[in-house]
Amino acid sequence: MKHLLKLKTEQIDTNNWQYKIAVEVKKVLSKFTDCEILHRTSEDDGKTYYEGGECVIKYKGIYIKVWKREYEKKYMFYNRVQDLPYIVNSDIDKAGFKEPNQVGVFSKKKINYWCEYWFNVYSYCAAVSAKRVQEVKKFNDLIDSGIEGARIQSNLLNTHGWIYYKDLEIHYEVGSDGYISQRARYTGPHRIEEILNAEKKQPLAL
Repeated sequence: MKHLLKLKTEQIDTNNWQYKIAVEVKKVLSKFTDCEILHRTSEDDGKTYYEGGECVIKYKGIYIKVWKREYEKKYMFYNRVQDLPYIVNSDIDKAGFKEPNQVGVFSKKKINYWCEYWFNVYSYCAAVSAKRVQEVKKFNDLIDSGIEGARIQSNLLNTHGWIYYKDLEIHYEVGSDGYISQRARYTGPHRIEEILNAEKKQPLAL
């Protein structure tokens, strides 16, 4: 998971409610498997602020968060696969793996079911992410190389922009799932009726 850190004791806000829950979970979970508490921080105006702690299991190279809501008896397992480039929530469903039952009382078997589930989901999403990254890179390389006779305007990260080519204005945008949408608008002098009628006889020179 992104932005999870190991901190020294003096850097931790022990009164933070999320940290308290993480400590509570770790106390029970550690009886069944190795786990640790990692921490989240943020920065603003050069200052670092403590945001909370998370009890995690490191399983086959990935971190799986284990937590529970206050006043609830069920434990939940989670991995932020959405931190992978161009992965969204719906990709978890597309992975096709059945989510295990919720856990009220820990056991090694139940913990392993959840860890294996998230490892399989992560592996699937990592492969999908890698493919989408390549597709977006290929598209960006095409934009960066320029198109003869076209004028291109894009934002700094090249996630959206416009291509002006002859009498066409093409808008493109790279979505959070890596899908590249493209929309074209004709800006030439001819009306659509003229173009359609001309196509039946002799095509107009656009």
